[in-house]
Amino acid sequence: MNDFEKGVPFDPGWSKFSTSFIEYADFNVGNIFKLKTPNQIKFQITKHEAGLVKKAGACAAIYLGCILWGGYLKSRFKNSPKAIIDNPAEGMSVEKAEEKFAYREEPEYMIDYIEKFNKNFKRYVKRPSGIDPQVTEILKAYLEFLELNHNFAGVINTDQIQLPGVLSHFDNLSADKLDELKDKIFNIIETDNLEQVLDIGFFTDY
Repeated sequence: MNDFEKGVPFDPGWSKFSTSFIEYADFNVGNIFKLKTPNQIKFQITKHEAGLVKKAGACAAIYLGCILWGGYLKSRFKNSPKAIIDNPAEGMSVEKAEEKFAYREEPEYMIDYIEKFNKNFKRYVKRPSGIDPQVTEILKAYLEFLELNHNFAGVINTDQIQLPGVLSHFDNLSADKLDELKDKIFNIIETDNLEQVLDIGFFTDY
């Protein structure tokens, strides 16, 4: 669908990577801080650090991918807006969209969880955890993206997309640069290399 003659997809393919940080954290780390001794806690959080780093990175990559796709659609078609196809929230109220899709639930949970985990990790292990600070920055940007776009409920055409502050520079990107981003996105999706999204970041160095 790269020619976009009939419109542009709401989701270029990020949904296939769908994963739950909440379920992972609750199942693997949920009761660690209820252990009786500091040594037990230190052992367990160190044991699970790598898994949490990977899961947090994977979830953040999906949210970043959504932001980048929105940035591409808004900026690439600013002079010739396109219809957005298959937006599941189209026609809903802001409240109904959140009730049905819980867009905010996981990023809000992750921000709070990571803050508490990092605090406890430093307390018991005496060093920062390996969770990339970029993860929280992405999550906050995604929440801003949601807020600006009213949970995507009224986003029918590309010119209705509102971008978070971290993508303010997209208005100055050339069509070639934006198409380069599109190609990167589709390559990542087609090759299942989700972690490469984090290498793109907010596309500020291109």
